[in-house]
Amino acid sequence: MRPNTTSAWFLSFLLTCISLPFLGQSKLPEKIANHGTTGGPIFHVGGDVTAPKATYAPEPEFSEAARKAGYQGTCVLSLIVGTNGRPRDIRLVRRLGMQLDEKAIEALREWTFEPAQKGGKPVEVAIEVEFSFHLDRNGGSKQMFTAEQYDQMREASSLIQSQIYRTSGGEESLVCLAPSSDRKGPAVTVAELIFEGDLRIPSADRDRIAVSVQRGSYSGSPDEVATEISERVKQAWQNSGYFTAQAHTDTKLLSSGPVGERIAATVHVDEGQQYGLEGIRFRNNKALTNVKALRDLFPIKDGDILTRDTIEQGMRDLHRVYGGYGYINLVSVPTTRIHEEQATVSLDIDLDEGRQFYISRVDVVGLDEAAFENLRQDMILKPGDIYNQRLIELFLKRCTSHLPAYASFEPRYQLHMDATGGTVAMTYDFRRCHTD
Repeated sequence: MRPNTTSAWFLSFLLTCISLPFLGQSKLPEKIANHGTTGGPIFHVGGDVTAPKATYAPEPEFSEAARKAGYQGTCVLSLIVGTNGRPRDIRLVRRLGMQLDEKAIEALREWTFEPAQKGGKPVEVAIEVEFSFHLDRNGGSKQMFTAEQYDQMREASSLIQSQIYRTSGGEESLVCLAPSSDRKGPAVTVAELIFEGDLRIPSADRDRIAVSVQRGSYSGSPDEVATEISERVKQAWQNSGYFTAQAHTDTKLLSSGPVGERIAATVHVDEGQQYGLEGIRFRNNKALTNVKALRDLFPIKDGDILTRDTIEQGMRDLHRVYGGYGYINLVSVPTTRIHEEQATVSLDIDLDEGRQFYISRVDVVGLDEAAFENLRQDMILKPGDIYNQRLIELFLKRCTSHLPAYASFEPRYQLHMDATGGTVAMTYDFRRCHTD
């Protein structure tokens, strides 16, 4: 069952007429032994006992934690509907977490029902209510499913479970390549650093930048080291609002030995003027149309001093959010417009969203059968779901505490995309990684 295309929060609930489990009972007769508030028996729906109908059903709100994490899913609550149509004895049957269970309970307490009936008279019944928290770009709706639809959903769930596979690998460890470095040559220490140019940046900021540059790690030829120093200095100036700043570095060898070299660096900075942010605009954002939400991803306000790091952070978060809605091939092209007279910069971000991807299959490597079954039950994203990068990261974070001792504490995953079909197959790899 494929989810709806999503971008705004909504809730749908599933009212299932399933009787409550009671300790010491392996079967539930039509009339349950304990009594309700009226002194009469508590029934479950079936036979001549009709289902209660919700007449007032306010939707629970998303918790702030779940909203920020892009977390969605389903929780199940059990309750008794009295002859007065009011719910009582609300209990959590299936937990969702992220404070969404509490939100569902709060909302369910406010519900009212048209009571169940037996022989034309109101009776108390035990039922379960399933709340599904999802994202819907079109604003969302509330749906009540019939028992037949619920059975169909259960069948679909069973089919989904059958598309999660345990592949060979067992408890074997994985041989990984040792981290490689592109650096060549001896280590280089910047012992002396001088800035030149018509500089208006405060001296305290210059001193801070100098300390940061000198603490950096360098190696390679003199030209390579000079280029890296220039890039670090340019970025530091741009993080102080000097958006068009450029830097050029000359180096001088002070000493050389078997453990490394010491150099003096003179950096000429063409500072330019300091700019503020005039605004950020988005183009071709067809899937996610909430411009304010997209704008809020950038931790900088209009009128603030423009900094390179805040723009880069916003671009990363933009891709992360789109990845949470299945758009894993997003291409974003930022274009800057400089307004010299106002000393401001405008940023236009052109988006090529691509298509939305769904999960077609999940493979798990490196777990035995028992651990695999436990993991499969706790899996957040399953075949048929919209791909969601944040939920994958959340799942891996949560599952590591329940893994067997032989499994990796830093599990990896791989994606195999089918661009034509709009699907992605996932492989979770829990094998320990070691280097030869």
